[in-house]
Amino acid sequence: MKKVFHIVGVIQPTIHMTTTTNDITSRITIKSFKTVKWMSEETICFTASVLFDGKVIGEASNEGHGGCTFVRFIGDARHTWDDHSSLIADHVDTLADAEVNKKEVARIVAKIRRDGIKKAHYLKTTTQKGFVSCFKNITDLNRAKAVEQAKASPEFKTMVADMTDAEITAWFIV
Repeated sequence: MKKVFHIVGVIQPTIHMTTTTNDITSRITIKSFKTVKWMSEETICFTASVLFDGKVIGEASNEGHGGCTFVRFIGDARHTWDDHSSLIADHVDTLADAEVNKKEVARIVAKIRRDGIKKAHYLKTTTQKGFVSCFKNITDLNRAKAVEQAKASPEFKTMVADMTDAEITAWFIV
């Protein structure tokens, strides 16, 4: 005897969109963010995975020619998120900009820190924001003497190499 099964309907998990726009966007994140600087012209050329509450719902990309970001939803997410694709794409753009800025700030901070160590940069209490004092022609042999000399000054505030990343960002970048 043969058994016959009839599929009445497939139950799809859905996200009820009775929440506000801010609630939706606050739960969307990106990961696996990759940029291609040489292809970025008017906008950032990137690819990223789009997540909602930590679960991958799609892939985002922008070709970097000034066009919009495209989000391709995967699996069951297509049915749930297609109506909100422009909202999600706009939020992904914001997240991509923040990620690029974060990487650029980290690059600048690392360079300032390297220079601060190499040239024995230090701040005085009278130094204007964004500027440093330093010694000329520092070598490994006389760096310790330069640091001692700077710290002995009554106007000495701190060595750049001893500053935290947040302090360097606040002093030099923002």
